[in-house]
Amino acid sequence: MKWTARSKTLAVNLLDMSGAGLLLRPFYGGQGAILCLHRVLPDDVPTLQPGIVVRVAQLREALRYAVRHGWDLVSLNEVPARLAGKTRGSRRFLAITLDDGYLDNMVHGLPLFEEFNAPFTIFPVTGSVSRTLTCWPGVAEALLLCSDRIVLEHPSRGAMEYAGRSLEEKVASFSGIKQLLGQPWLEHSLTSACDAAGLNITHIMDRRYLSWEQLGAFSRNPLVTIGVHSVTRGSGDASRGRSGERDLNLQAGVGDSSQHSHPPHRIPIRIARHVWRPGIPAGQGNGLRGRIHHRPRKPACASSRRFVVAAAAHAFHGQA
Repeated sequence: MKWTARSKTLAVNLLDMSGAGLLLRPFYGGQGAILCLHRVLPDDVPTLQPGIVVRVAQLREALRYAVRHGWDLVSLNEVPARLAGKTRGSRRFLAITLDDGYLDNMVHGLPLFEEFNAPFTIFPVTGSVSRTLTCWPGVAEALLLCSDRIVLEHPSRGAMEYAGRSLEEKVASFSGIKQLLGQPWLEHSLTSACDAAGLNITHIMDRRYLSWEQLGAFSRNPLVTIGVHSVTRGSGDASRGRSGERDLNLQAGVGDSSQHSHPPHRIPIRIARHVWRPGIPAGQGNGLRGRIHHRPRKPACASSRRFVVAAAAHAFHGQA
């Protein structure tokens, strides 16, 4: 996390702990919040990527906070009108998005959203859903979680050993492997390590991501809006150039239920994308500059109360 993001997080936490946030809320409390999430997992499921995981208990507490304080749980479709002031007299809002199309969004997230009647938007990576794209960080995580040690063969340095006897060692090893992603030898080496451990990469993807059949069933739930993230997780001209393929893939997979494209294509997603992204000014373009205050990413290892304060109270502010 950059020092600017750390400074913002520290300032928000100090305001909360001192009680000054309550005094400033009438002036800076804003119109609502958008929670930009990825994975939803129970507390007892280990992960080596805590930064993209919200625990079920944390999310339940955030939703309870919103309901208890009279917030409206709304679809992403409603956010632009709320920020533009077209719903005068309305209460604060909370909208929810989930990136990448993880299977746990349906297994663990959906029951929770149904419990609170909370609309949400899924942005699947169509390459992962089609199984034409392998998520190598996910493969590395699955490999480390089931092994006390793994060995990756480097073409010039030879065997590279990564320890995994404890969760702390697994997290450190995962961080080291993640730094190597993109190097051409790594995919082959991870595949060989999976074979040695008796792991099937297709099965790893099936346990991690929604299939087209599951995504289609998901889209028929009235609380769910299906958007589209991308074909791959890349950015820049190459990724944008595949937007037609991305949209066709989604239409073929789930029909015409898709209502959003991932940034920078439409206003709602431009808003959602810039929440919790350190170092990126929120509200760029579309007449929204100055109406949104950016909040840096909050680590999932923070306490539930801190998560609620950051996400539901301070994360996303429109101009009142």
